Amino acid sequence: MSIIRGFLPALLSILLLGLSPASAGRKLKSSDCSAVKDSFLPGKPAIASTILSTPQHDAGLELCTFTNHTENKRPSCCSHNSEKELLLSAPLEYKEILHQHTNEVINQLGPEENLRNHFTRMMSISKRMTEYEIGKTLNLHHIDGRNIFTDFFSALENILLSHNTSVSIFKATDTLLDRLFVYVIREATTPGSRDEPTVAYTDCVQKHRRSITPTPFPEQALRQATSVHYSAIASSYLAVAMDLTFKTLNYTRDFLPMEACMRDLVKLNHCQKCYGYADMRPCRYFCEDVFLVCMHSLVWLDTSWEFHMKITKILSEYILKRVNLHTLLNDYHIELKSSVEKAILDYPKYKTKLAQYCGDPAVETIRSRSHGKAWTKPLTTSYEGDFSGDLQKLVVNLELKAQGFYANLHTSICANEPTIGTNCWDGLTERENKKKDDFGFPRSILKIPRPVTRSERYRRVNRENSGRSLENFSQIRQARFR
Repeated sequence: MSIIRGFLPALLSILLLGLSPASAGRKLKSSDCSAVKDSFLPGKPAIASTILSTPQHDAGLELCTFTNHTENKRPSCCSHNSEKELLLSAPLEYKEILHQHTNEVINQLGPEENLRNHFTRMMSISKRMTEYEIGKTLNLHHIDGRNIFTDFFSALENILLSHNTSVSIFKATDTLLDRLFVYVIREATTPGSRDEPTVAYTDCVQKHRRSITPTPFPEQALRQATSVHYSAIASSYLAVAMDLTFKTLNYTRDFLPMEACMRDLVKLNHCQKCYGYADMRPCRYFCEDVFLVCMHSLVWLDTSWEFHMKITKILSEYILKRVNLHTLLNDYHIELKSSVEKAILDYPKYKTKLAQYCGDPAVETIRSRSHGKAWTKPLTTSYEGDFSGDLQKLVVNLELKAQGFYANLHTSICANEPTIGTNCWDGLTERENKKKDDFGFPRSILKIPRPVTRSERYRRVNRENSGRSLENFSQIRQARFR
């Protein structure tokens, strides 16, 4: 009977704490304390200097304590000063962890200036090709050719880079066609001429263009401009959405939780070292609990984040499949040149009305320029950047990497911790890693329950009170929503 009485307390302590007999009787040596000190070097010399040379039973610990109902404090290599230094270093450790995982998502989504660089390069090449093709077709001078296209590409730049969506590319293209019409007439009447129409004749043609002929240019030029306009607006919204995405990620990665979280972080990563478990990793369930509570504010952000990611993905797919800016800008000068050439061929159709409104254009030419720089073809005739490929990668990464980022952040951080079947640190001692529900005792840290939304409460009230009289329903509903 005396043997049984002596054996039962030891057995009970093993069952309650989930300890193996070997770990329950673990004894620290001075060499263990040396290993603990070495584990903090060279990165954290301030903490290493506070580690005891020999283990002590009464080290004045408040955070990394090891007690239960049947056992006194165990000897520890850490001192009270060690706990202070560990708490001071905990915020930096937390920020490093958050930065690492946030930067992974930022890098997968692409550089912050990626879209802007695509837009700038595509506009530059499209502008040079448009100036070259139309300038050569209508024998425009370099100065005039560049000035004519200024409004159109300024409007495009305002939408894409300045996000001013009130600007109309359709209207800018209509103004561009007004300016080109007088040069179309010159080319139709005197092909190859470099004479400049008078200001009065130019103003007259532009004023009466729609009276002379409603559609001197085929509709494909305006249709192409309309497509470019919608693509530019969608691309601008995507750029704004991505800018907000990066700002959110950059802002939240510097988020610091309350002090209690810092204490849990020390228990998670360092308290095991004080008892000789220098190389032991924390149990995954314990790690996930700590970071879930530490990041509960970020977890609550996930609903808004998911909606934002969904809208960004829809915009990306719309641009990729319906209004690809790369394709539209590459084809813009082709469509415009085709419209100009068609307008030259159609000159006999509106020649009579033109003479009626503005007279003979051959008589009204002045200021001949005997010299002019020849138009040279740009070295780069089309945008060679992989805009579509980058958009496709963005769509994939938005779905696989960014969606659920904040909701699953605690599991991502703890993904490398030991899995089931290996020994790990549970905040108290070494134990065999098991599933969350296999321990049979309350968890040291509890998950914060997801808040019940007003719509869920409303559905619950309707479900619980279905069939009750209308007189009682109002009172029950008011009581439920208090």
